[in-house]
Amino acid sequence: DEMRTETANALLKTLEEPPSYAYIILIAKNENSLLPTIRSRCRIFRFGKLSETNVEHVLRKLGIDFDKRVLKLCGGSVGNAMKLSESIVPELVERISKALSSNEREKHFVEISEEFKDISREDLELFINALESYLQSKDAYIKWMEVLKNARKFLKFYGKPRSIPEWMMLKTFGIIGEGKVV
Repeated sequence: DEMRTETANALLKTLEEPPSYAYIILIAKNENSLLPTIRSRCRIFRFGKLSETNVEHVLRKLGIDFDKRVLKLCGGSVGNAMKLSESIVPELVERISKALSSNEREKHFVEISEEFKDISREDLELFINALESYLQSKDAYIKWMEVLKNARKFLKFYGKPRSIPEWMMLKTFGIIGEGKVV
């Protein structure tokens, strides 16, 4: 679903004349972002999120060591749960949650900001997704929706990984408003 038109047209040629020995499996987050001609040549299967119990069962079967925060943050995805179990993202989400309920937000902002200085794009994307999963069960989710959307856009197009979480925290901690310091 992130293919450019040229790539999608090249794929279309393969789908029109597939090799007899192969099965082609396309995975997309949004089927409507695919060309209609590609969708018309595919059988569509929709997969939903797994329950926390199912994710836990799969992780245990795979022998992956994890803490319970991973189950809340993975968004029903075993792949995300595996990545989260090997990262500092659960700790970062917990620290941001505590900071939001603190009266010393600015102090927490500086401390948490340091944790993002060497974050990769992949880990930042994992962080944004985990934070969204966490916030969906909270009243603050509506306040964060636009921030999360913009953070993904900044990450995709032009943001430095470190500056994006700093901007997110400034925006949601109430330190900055619409283009001005509050």
